[in-house]
Amino acid sequence: MTLKEKYFGDKDFYSNVLRLAIPMMFQGLLVSLSGLIDNLMVAGLGDSFLSGVAAANRFYMIFNFAIMGVALASGIFIGQYLGAKKPEKMKESFRISIILGYILMIPFFIAVLFFPENILGFFTKDAMVIQSGVDYYKAIVWTMIPLTTSITIATAIRSTGDTKTPIIASSIGIGVNLFFNYLLIYGNLGFPALGVYGSAIATLISRIVEVSILLYIVSIKHFDFATKIKEIFHFDYKLFKLISKNAINIAGNEILWASSMAFLMKFYSTRGPAAMSAYSIAGSVSDIFFVLFGGMSAATTVLVGHKLGANKFDEAKQNGYRLIFLSLGMAIVFGVTMFLVSNLVPIIYTDVSAEAQDIAKSLIRIIGALFWTYMYNLQILFMLRAGGDSFSAFVMDSGFMWLINIPVVGLFTYYTDFPIVYLYFIGQMTDVVKLSVSTWVFKKELWVKNVTEF
Repeated sequence: MTLKEKYFGDKDFYSNVLRLAIPMMFQGLLVSLSGLIDNLMVAGLGDSFLSGVAAANRFYMIFNFAIMGVALASGIFIGQYLGAKKPEKMKESFRISIILGYILMIPFFIAVLFFPENILGFFTKDAMVIQSGVDYYKAIVWTMIPLTTSITIATAIRSTGDTKTPIIASSIGIGVNLFFNYLLIYGNLGFPALGVYGSAIATLISRIVEVSILLYIVSIKHFDFATKIKEIFHFDYKLFKLISKNAINIAGNEILWASSMAFLMKFYSTRGPAAMSAYSIAGSVSDIFFVLFGGMSAATTVLVGHKLGANKFDEAKQNGYRLIFLSLGMAIVFGVTMFLVSNLVPIIYTDVSAEAQDIAKSLIRIIGALFWTYMYNLQILFMLRAGGDSFSAFVMDSGFMWLINIPVVGLFTYYTDFPIVYLYFIGQMTDVVKLSVSTWVFKKELWVKNVTEF
């Protein structure tokens, strides 16, 4: 095989990638733009309110990623069983994902409902920031119930290769969220001005609308994985054990990774509210470009996962190499664009301090310069998961974060007086070191297997 054949696909290959990735990227773009607008609305209340919501969302993100981990673990099996043409096993995999998702949701729900001050106190000692976060949690905690179902259903749908359907529910949900944000944060059109609590209520309403639409779509489109509620506990114990094992690895990885992000915010918060606001702003802006990750993840599930399920290992490997090369090219373009977009921060975020604006610009530029490293590492992670090699993915992702990234940033946080920009740059540079680890794990090819055969 020539280098061109190894790294470049034909017209059909790129057509399939675009067909699968673009809808997912579009959905991600809508979510990111919604988050950006939401961020802007809260920013109008001041740095402390924005920091409070940012701190609250950091723990909420751990929950979000945990549920996504369970859904992804089941989605791997749904995708491979589709390739193996075993619809009943797809149903069993989906039932298991619902059960595991709600089991995992309970401890997060209890923590946010009864111990919000303790959670927020981990990130900051600023009383006003903590109170803003507590107000936000009063309503946001109830979104965990519909969100668990939404993530599970949307992931299952995407695992079948249908990346367009979830956009319908997501788009409407985003529209509802923005509309009620407008009404409830500042009290427009006669509604009460509820501040950050109003933002949380808007999110709750949008989550209920989103899950309702997804449930309706599943009921009328008759996906192969769709199941009746009375059959929710009908599944093969061996399959439950296998999916649970993968779910522990993937969800555990997601929890540890999201927890590492929480620790990083704790480190950065030592540099003051302006640093926290800037970190939140940089996250909202960069999320617009991170949609590439979701798009390539969806494409990998089908172009690699389905091939593995059908025992077409050579095709799966070939698609894997081509996806890596394509991802790198797209990441370079996205990174350069992000670097240029950083200049718009002072124009967009006029209600935050000048210090926060300047810091945010620098953080966004760092992300843009290193964007290609994130994409390379993540593309390999997607392929490891598609092949069920969740342990290697665990070591490469959260394992690396906790063994390398967190100790390094923590050391510089508490033993130097470096400003947040330097701390952030040091932390992000660890992804360059991670490139060699990712390449080594990928070339071992432990991910080239059919997980449906057990």
